[in-house]
Amino acid sequence: MTEGKILIVDDEKMQRETLAKLLKMENYTVRTAANGTEALNIIDQFMPAVVITDFRMPEMSGVELIEAVKKKNPLIEAIVVTAYGNIDIAVDAMKKGAYDFITKPIDFEHLSVLIKKASEKRTIAVENIQLKEQLSSIKHKIIGQSDAIKELLSVVKRVAATDAPVMITGESGTGKELIVDALHNSSGRKGNLIKINAAAIPPELLESELFGYEKGAFTGAENKRIGKFDLASGGTIFLDEIGDMPYNLQSKLLRVLQENMVMPIGASMEHPIDARIIVATNQNLDEKIKSGEFRSDLYYRLSVIKIDIPPLRERKEDIPILAEEFCKEFANRYNKNIKGFTSEALQILASYNYPGNIRELKNYVERAVILSHSALIDVSLLPSELKNQPDELVEDGLEATVAAIEKKLIKKALKEAGGVQTRAAKKLKISERTLRYKLAKYGFKQPDK
Repeated sequence: MTEGKILIVDDEKMQRETLAKLLKMENYTVRTAANGTEALNIIDQFMPAVVITDFRMPEMSGVELIEAVKKKNPLIEAIVVTAYGNIDIAVDAMKKGAYDFITKPIDFEHLSVLIKKASEKRTIAVENIQLKEQLSSIKHKIIGQSDAIKELLSVVKRVAATDAPVMITGESGTGKELIVDALHNSSGRKGNLIKINAAAIPPELLESELFGYEKGAFTGAENKRIGKFDLASGGTIFLDEIGDMPYNLQSKLLRVLQENMVMPIGASMEHPIDARIIVATNQNLDEKIKSGEFRSDLYYRLSVIKIDIPPLRERKEDIPILAEEFCKEFANRYNKNIKGFTSEALQILASYNYPGNIRELKNYVERAVILSHSALIDVSLLPSELKNQPDELVEDGLEATVAAIEKKLIKKALKEAGGVQTRAAKKLKISERTLRYKLAKYGFKQPDK
């Protein structure tokens, strides 16, 4: 393991070999080098956690070596050994990246403590990097480049690795299940993701679905049934439409949240479960609490983390991206050679308010793909509700409305891509050729940076 590897750099052979022998007795894996050049060559293969280097050496000083080591790998910690124990040397070494310094003659007990502390610092740094990589590679299928979506994903990244209950709110069709999938798939939990809709199961059956029952618990219970909470143990359980859960079951769910224990129907004892709980609703639970239909204590337990998904009308810049992605998906599914939309069709799609949100947009695109006989979907394939919109929605004209949206998206993509058109086109999910055409069309003289 890297954590136990130490490289000793000293031009005095006796000094480095003695130190190496002592550290090997402490179960460290040790390599030695007579100078900075040799040390840098060893680092490439050995990858030590800590470098212990003499300050004064021919050709390359210890401080110069530390600078070179940090360029190779900033996570390697360094301790400088010097016979000149003045503050200037220590400050200079620390500025160049040294963890600490020690003076000759070496107090081995003191050095051992410094090595342990330096190794601990490196371990924490490595763990932080791994966590950031885990968050940056969060697994999701959420499409969009709007600020609202970026903020949403930021919350998902911060929450995914925790066990805290999550409440997802938002209008129907906004994609709540995509957030659930992202939270579970990025959580590191090894168990299953179990989904259940509280509104789709008759109230008298919901308790047995959630908690299971023992054989003979009631008439017809001929065999034991495992509940959804047990099936989700080690994983995640998603309770959709939580606002429709019967009041008498809410206290039992609260018990699960408080104690991580479930009681199957007909059982004499509770047993433990380990399921992360995510719930969702498109209802106003505050109103249901006031009317006595939903327990306030359960609400506060479930909403430790609350994620509100914005409706599609509040992130219209994502509509063209979503439409193109759905077009590609359905073209593949139905084996159609469709490349996208005409400009006018995309303008109409982008100007509609979508009361049914993403689900409604997806349905319109699927219908258009099925009916299309050409490479581009035109206005004739869009339903009348999209084409017969009130004038105020497109008071500047359809072309001007979508042009403004396209320009905003292009400007943002170029900025995020540092002006690199290839990267910007990838962000926009269009070809680089199409991006160049639009840059010329909208008069972009040079990308904003």
